[in-house]
Amino acid sequence: MSGSVYGALRPEEFAEWNDYARQSPLGNIFCNTDWAATLAVWDNEFEVFAGRRDGTFCGGVVINSRRLPVVGWRLANVEGGVLLDPEDAEEFARFYDALMGHLRRTGCVELRLLIRNPIRVGDSTFENRRRIDEFLAARGIHNTVPVNGTYWIDLKQDDDALLARMSKNCRRDVRKAEREGVTVEDSNSAEALDTLYDQFAATYGRKGLRIPKRDVFVATIEPLLRKDLMRIYYARFDGRIVNMALVARFGSARYTRGASIAAEFERPIPPTGQILHFEIMRRLRAEGYRLYDLGGSPGPEPQEGHPNYGVWRFKHGFGGSFAQDLGDYSIVLNRVGRRLMQSARRLHDRFSGRHVRLPAE
Repeated sequence: MSGSVYGALRPEEFAEWNDYARQSPLGNIFCNTDWAATLAVWDNEFEVFAGRRDGTFCGGVVINSRRLPVVGWRLANVEGGVLLDPEDAEEFARFYDALMGHLRRTGCVELRLLIRNPIRVGDSTFENRRRIDEFLAARGIHNTVPVNGTYWIDLKQDDDALLARMSKNCRRDVRKAEREGVTVEDSNSAEALDTLYDQFAATYGRKGLRIPKRDVFVATIEPLLRKDLMRIYYARFDGRIVNMALVARFGSARYTRGASIAAEFERPIPPTGQILHFEIMRRLRAEGYRLYDLGGSPGPEPQEGHPNYGVWRFKHGFGGSFAQDLGDYSIVLNRVGRRLMQSARRLHDRFSGRHVRLPAE
């Protein structure tokens, strides 16, 4: 068997890469080139840096970046993690050295490298991934987020087993919603996307947070809905859509965004978030998905007082295994260029007009 050879892919190789990423145990929507292409609305470019061994892909990453005009410097980001086969420190070293050489040649001044490969899932640890962290530490590169990960729901279970894993309160809320007539539907339509934006804006507006403007929001999601790489699921009560979830459907299914207008009802209504996600799990399982990723969480056990405690506790209630990411690493290749790029990016983000800040209710 010959050694792995890494390099930037040509566009005509993207379809083959997407097939490889879809089938990878750690493949996710952020490893998909159709997702990366939507980031053009944020003035981002993307490329796939991957390796082959005996003509077959053995790993790689999707890199998105923003370029500073004139000088051509770039700040780069790997959101989808590193797909690697074999997944060991020796292969990672080959990949890493090839990647750093490529980034230096193409004017990258900093790389944010999120390695989603979990170092721990529940009570199980993975020593091969720990050695990858040790390799990076030996190069002077350290994890910038001490604990970060997600809850994984194993979909190779029947309904009774899924319910048994949930907290008592979560299970009760599912049954209560069923009794009181909450229904769950799904759609990839433009109308559903418009409703999702309205509810997303209402949810964030209650907190006084910035959100993308409607045209930007649509531009980053609508192409993925058309290709069924994402789907909108929603819970309906008393004729109204009350709770919505946007789920990525590439590799491992992943919950990416949620919105709810339950707080706008003048009278108490049954809980809808729990039955919404329980039904999402059931539908994904029926379509052959083996894992449902509930999205980022800052640790295995919710901590009161945390700014995102409510969402964290909600996700924890489904009883999934906490998968702790190997790490979120910042790799500086040019310190002077990095400072200039960061300043330029902050100004660009501030004045680009792609966001709107809604007043808190």
